[in-house]
Amino acid sequence: MLLNYGSEALISAFLVLFRAKGETAEEMAGFARAMMRRCEKQGTGSIYSSGWGSADGLEALGVATDLPAEGVKECVEPVGIGHLMSHTYHPAMKILEPVRKKLKIRTIFDTLAPLLNPAQISFAVVSVRKEDMDITSKLRAKYRPNQLADFEKVKKMESALQKNGIRRALVFRSDQGFDEISPLGPAQVLDVTPEKIDQFSFDPLDFGIPHYPIEKLRGGTPNHNAAVLKRMLSGYRGPTADAFVIDLPFLCVLNSAAALFVCGRVSSLADGVALARRTLESGEVLNILNRWRDVSNLVQLLQMIKEINVLIDKLNNGN
Repeated sequence: MLLNYGSEALISAFLVLFRAKGETAEEMAGFARAMMRRCEKQGTGSIYSSGWGSADGLEALGVATDLPAEGVKECVEPVGIGHLMSHTYHPAMKILEPVRKKLKIRTIFDTLAPLLNPAQISFAVVSVRKEDMDITSKLRAKYRPNQLADFEKVKKMESALQKNGIRRALVFRSDQGFDEISPLGPAQVLDVTPEKIDQFSFDPLDFGIPHYPIEKLRGGTPNHNAAVLKRMLSGYRGPTADAFVIDLPFLCVLNSAAALFVCGRVSSLADGVALARRTLESGEVLNILNRWRDVSNLVQLLQMIKEINVLIDKLNNGN
């Protein structure tokens, strides 16, 4: 009701106040259930300052990202991968996107993203930012970057995942405050199933990956990032490739150690890192990307031809 009838100012006020209050696990699960009832699709463009969301990256690589459900299916069946744009499948996200861009702060809908996947996934790798761990600290700009958080936000997320029927999920936050596992340093992880929750630490050093300063991992323009990613997918070794091996922020459904582990393809993160690295260095991932690009563009072209034919039929029938 708020999204359908509220003004942009009212929606903004609600999001800011709700963030300041801090959502409970029950509220997160409730939001997710309500939105999934209206789910028509998961990925977005860049909402915040990073400048390169998953959709931005895929578009720079030539992949058609905004396909309807049938089009995504036609990519997944032959290639094994597809991209779901949030605003295509969740009508509310189309209303919220301009508001969220203007606010320039994270809201409950950023936290909810893993719970809103229209594919109704059974396994998930979920990230939580340090500022999300303690909302009031972020708003007051008082949290200390080197202080380990108390996992309050992570525990809310794992509880919400359990309430929404996920078979297994890894919920993690890096000790440096980023919402991804990276060569910057260790990460804290919760392994969530309906029956139990295990907590452990993850350090790239344990898997033969050195720590890198953030300057080694910074991106640039979409075209620059796309060129770096293509080089990486062709077998290049280096700090960015190491980040890719552990977790892939741009193409979130490609092989990564965490995803391989959580879905049971490998029995440990160490095995996942090894398999992801072998696959990456073989260049096969680049072949998959190229196939995905070609298939998605063909699907998009056929969709456009279909829509044109429908329009022509209407014109011929006097409609």
